[in-house]
Amino acid sequence: MAEDMHQSTPTIHGEQLNADGTQKAQDRVNNRSLRPNSDSFKEFMTSGWDNQEPQIEPLESSKYTPARLEALGKRFPGERLVIPAGQPKVRNNDCDYAFRPDTTFAYYTGLGQDYEAGAVLVLEPVQAGSDEEAAGKTHIPQLFVAPRADNSTAAFYKDPHYGEYWVGPRAGLKELKAMTGIETRDIAELDDAIAKNVSDDNSAAESVRVRIVRES
Repeated sequence: MAEDMHQSTPTIHGEQLNADGTQKAQDRVNNRSLRPNSDSFKEFMTSGWDNQEPQIEPLESSKYTPARLEALGKRFPGERLVIPAGQPKVRNNDCDYAFRPDTTFAYYTGLGQDYEAGAVLVLEPVQAGSDEEAAGKTHIPQLFVAPRADNSTAAFYKDPHYGEYWVGPRAGLKELKAMTGIETRDIAELDDAIAKNVSDDNSAAESVRVRIVRES
């Protein structure tokens, strides 16, 4: 009886390897999915870091943005204005080009280079009869941003975009409010905030028209 010389292909975690036991090139992009998930690993990754909070100072531009926002709001009374900063562009693999926010976003928030990819500025129209309307305001500016992914969260090392293990300390809600003087909210609340009181035909009495400034 002839001997069966067939040998099975080596595998690891269900992936087929090369004949010499090395990982196939097309599978190497999946290495992050093999990250350890044990409690000891999580504790190791999030402990022993310096938790000192940096001093945050208002930006020089924050002196000028209130007047800019007021002028913009007066042009579109009763409308909800949405101004996105834009998203980073991938250079290669998980490396992005240096981020520059949309010009309109930068002008009305005072934030320049590196601040803040994925953020969205919303000018919320004041309610009729409110104290804000009585004070002559047309809108309340709100800056929607991602919270910090510091070492108190698993996103610290799991999130390659916001995780501070990868990108270093970054400004979150508290920091950006101090820098810009604009009220900040979690980016997770953005969809509900934009869709609030919006109808398909704008026929409802309380319906709000949404005007979105597209990314350039």
